[in-house]
Amino acid sequence: YPTFIHSDLVILMTDILFGGFSFQLKKMIDRLLPVLFTAPLKKRGRDVGHIMRYKKRPAILGIGILKEKDLEMEKIFKEYIDRLSNLWDVPYKGSLVYSLLDYSESTDQHIKIRIEKWVKKIK
Repeated sequence: YPTFIHSDLVILMTDILFGGFSFQLKKMIDRLLPVLFTAPLKKRGRDVGHIMRYKKRPAILGIGILKEKDLEMEKIFKEYIDRLSNLWDVPYKGSLVYSLLDYSESTDQHIKIRIEKWVKKIK
C-alpha cells in the first residue's frame, strides 16, 4: 500500500464487465479504502467520500478493455472512473477504452503514448 500512496500515477487496467471493473480490481480498491481514508465522510459534489489520510494523492488513469465495441458500457466505465476519482479527490483523472476487436500492436503503442503524456502532465 505505501507504493500506491507515494505514486504519482496509478493505472487501473481492467476488463469492462457491465460498465464496471473486474471483481479482482474491485477487491483491490475495496482493500485500499481503510488504508487511504479515515472513517468520517465528506460531501464532494453529488457524491459522498471519505477524508484522505494523506495529503499526496496519485493521479488515476483507467484503461478499460471491452470484448466488442459497446458505447453504453464505455460511457458507464468512464463515469465510474470519474466518480472514483472524485471520491478519492485526485489531482488528475482520465480514462481510455479499447475493444478487443480493434486491438493490435498499434493499440499497444497508442496506450504507451497516452501513458507517457499523462506522466508529463502530472510532473
